[in-house]
Amino acid sequence: MNFRILRFQVHHLRTMSTAATTKNTNTDPNGKGKGKGKGQGKPKGKGKDGANSGKPRPRPSSFMFAELHQRVASELITAGLSPIPEFSKTFRNHEAIRPSPYNTSVVAKFRCTGCGKRWVSGRVAICIRKFPEDKYNASVYNQKCKGCEKLGIMELDEQSYIDRVAYRLKVWGGIKIHTPPYEEKNTPPHECHLCEGCRLGECHGGQPCPFYTK
Repeated sequence: MNFRILRFQVHHLRTMSTAATTKNTNTDPNGKGKGKGKGQGKPKGKGKDGANSGKPRPRPSSFMFAELHQRVASELITAGLSPIPEFSKTFRNHEAIRPSPYNTSVVAKFRCTGCGKRWVSGRVAICIRKFPEDKYNASVYNQKCKGCEKLGIMELDEQSYIDRVAYRLKVWGGIKIHTPPYEEKNTPPHECHLCEGCRLGECHGGQPCPFYTK
């Protein structure tokens, strides 16, 4: 009698264990397939723009290129500037000291994140700022696609950036340099409604503005 009761209890425990295991592994609310832990069924993001993970991340209005500082510094060392300013991302716009900020333009290529259209601009707004403790930074402003008005992915002409930033830091550092003559180029008019620099008040708005104005 006791032997039969023991066999019944063992069989009952095995049945309960099997049912609990089935309940824990089948996380699909429709009962299809077996789950594999938390996050089952959620799409995994791919890439920096968040592809396949819902809405893509919005493109920024401006970019900083701290990685180009060493090439800017080389230009300043060659010119005899001392001390060499350091690039800083920590300072805010309102902390800039005179005679900055200075607005000018660089060259860049763009690819639209919406329709894929590509374009080149020779009037990409850049704002160069001088800060206390021999610090500086520069923001290069994004542009929108003319077709769908989505912000673009920027491919900066690095040499144009280095030339503009190094020149301005030399001027602020008291280095006497020759001012190249300004030559107005026959380019399409600047479209302010597509320029993030214009929107934020950091662009010359396409007016005849010499790149190297003192």
